[in-house]
Amino acid sequence: MVFMFCPQCGVEYRAGFTRCSDCNVDLVEKRPVRPGGDHSESHEAPVAVWRGDDPVAFSAALAALEDAGIPTRELSLHDQFAQILAIQPGELAILVQPDDVVRAEEIVREALEPQPPGPIAE
Repeated sequence: MVFMFCPQCGVEYRAGFTRCSDCNVDLVEKRPVRPGGDHSESHEAPVAVWRGDDPVAFSAALAALEDAGIPTRELSLHDQFAQILAIQPGELAILVQPDDVVRAEEIVREALEPQPPGPIAE
């Protein structure tokens, strides 16, 4: 049987699928190799590095992770994994691979730190 893979999150799809339902990117024929080695035999579940109901914070955290080149998976109540991770109504989550958790948490923390007010324009 032929399988396709998402180049962003690494999820495996049966033949016939062309786009990742979570990442909305075209699938590829070979499982992506992540920096630091081939994790093709690893089936570790993604880890939530941010949860909340603030769409502005969600977007800021997601943009910061994207800028840092960390692959993410967005999760909301309608997602198939929502019940497994106990996502509450209105809650959003950002998941990353276990290898990226420490760096991703630091990036999210920095992205969401309150910024001091700038000078007042006269």
